[in-house]
Order: sequence, then structure tokens, then C-alpha cells
Amino acid sequence: MIADEAAVNVSTVSRVINFSDKEICRWASGEMIERIRVVVAVPGYLRRLQPHGLRGNR
Repeated sequence: MIADEAAVNVSTVSRVINFSDKEICRWASGEMIERIRVVVAVPGYLRRLQPHGLRGNR
């Protein structure tokens, strides 16, 4: 849903949400990052914590 609204790839959204600003710059332009963050800032967006904790057997 976020990827569709921001007109970017799902993997780009994931990287912007989950990685630091320094790492994000390798995958996305400043314009893409801003579009994603605007969509994510809309009230009602909730990050699913359970799948995030599965990465790396944490």
C-alpha cells in the first residue's frame, strides 16, 4: 500500500523504513525517500514488529 501511494518499489519502502539515513542513500534518491516518509507519516500507519524481529534470527 505504501509503495503504491509513493510510486516506488516495495523493497525501497522496506529499506527506507528499516535502515539508517546513511544506508538508504545507496538505494534511493532524496525525492523517493521524502515521498515514502510523507506516506508513512499519515496517521494510522503501524509498523508490524513481529516480522521485523525475524530478520537475522533475533
